[in-house]
Amino acid sequence: MRDNFARFCEAAKRFDLIAMVEFAPMHHLSTLPKALRLLEEAGAAMRGLSSMLCISCVRAGGVSDLVGLDQALFPLAQIADGVLLPGEPPAVLGPAIGSGERRPPGKGSMPLAEILDLLPQGIPLSVECTPRPENIAPQAWANELARTARRFLNQYSRRSRAPVAS
Repeated sequence: MRDNFARFCEAAKRFDLIAMVEFAPMHHLSTLPKALRLLEEAGAAMRGLSSMLCISCVRAGGVSDLVGLDQALFPLAQIADGVLLPGEPPAVLGPAIGSGERRPPGKGSMPLAEILDLLPQGIPLSVECTPRPENIAPQAWANELARTARRFLNQYSRRSRAPVAS
């Protein structure tokens, strides 16, 4: 895995892309320490952590694992909210726990504000697209996710930082 990732990082670098890894309890890279070890061992310059951190962080150790990390590991962040399933976390459940229940930002119980506090200011944020209800058209659902994310981020910025651009 390390050698493949290092080669991928080198190929991505030729196109000025950043190769990122995501940790999640149900994957081989099940914890933040494992993902960090892969990044270090690969030794590539153009690499980072995929910041779909919300549920993965809570499930695989906790938000405190992010404290003190090199901020360069987070060139962008993907955020999502969610609800943990009964019995979560423990990370020892590994592959058995699946992907939990995703929700738009501010509509679940994840500590999104705490996670955002630990990420670099000004990085691009993407919002994980939660499953679309069958009775809502794709464009309407995309608009609703955008409104919900902006509302959450504006509430977050009012309590902690400068306003978020719309």
